[in-house]
Amino acid sequence: MITGYNTDVEHDGIVYHVQTEDKGLETPLLLSLVYSGGAILASKRTSYQDLIDAGFDEPVLAERLQRQHRLICAAINAGRVNELKKMSGPPRTYAPAVAVSEPETLSEDTAPFVLSVERNEDLTPSYEPPPVEPEVVIPAPAPPPTAPPPQSAYTVYDSRRRGAPTETKDVQGSLRITLLGERNYKGGDPVELELFVAEVTAQGETPVAATVSVKILGTAFRPVILSLKTNRQGGVSLSTKIPNFKTGRAAIVIRATAGGESTETRRVIHPG
Repeated sequence: MITGYNTDVEHDGIVYHVQTEDKGLETPLLLSLVYSGGAILASKRTSYQDLIDAGFDEPVLAERLQRQHRLICAAINAGRVNELKKMSGPPRTYAPAVAVSEPETLSEDTAPFVLSVERNEDLTPSYEPPPVEPEVVIPAPAPPPTAPPPQSAYTVYDSRRRGAPTETKDVQGSLRITLLGERNYKGGDPVELELFVAEVTAQGETPVAATVSVKILGTAFRPVILSLKTNRQGGVSLSTKIPNFKTGRAAIVIRATAGGESTETRRVIHPG
């Protein structure tokens, strides 16, 4: 089962997007990519062939996937982006960090950036970083269940209810996102959306000027990231295209921020 994490990390006014995923048992690798403005700055590949040889253990693999994602995010938070760009090497089989006395220094002009798990300890800052919750959850398509599917340490399901296809509202805290022109999405489809952001109070809803982030994320293609701003009436239009894909998981993630408050809504994309 393919799953992963997507997190935005801001440092010195720059937002870096970190994506970590399991490439699957046919290609037993944990792959982390660091993006800035849609371009890949660094990558990390870790083999888990040792887990397969020893008898596959899904919770152990889930812990490795989350730990690798946390360490990359912690390195960016600590201002070590340049070190991520410089370090590289072939993917290695997982081994405990105590087996390496000093991190290996690699050539600056070697690319792409690849780290084995034992080198991850060198990326850990002097403090213990807080747990990083997965920002993007891409549920598997399934027939309508009579009860929510069981959760494991390795698979997270999004149980968000879907509204009517013509108008959907999502609210967290004091902000609400209203989507018009919504439908079922597939890989390769054009996306035409009109959305509105409002502040919810006891007196009702008031349109607000908000910053809107729209991300099209998937396990089989590079993310599409758009930054928009609503007008005084809280509205903004979106026109883009979903990358074509035949396998894996994907979703549209829309996040609105205004006055220190934020809200987020997600929509599943099916393979084209």
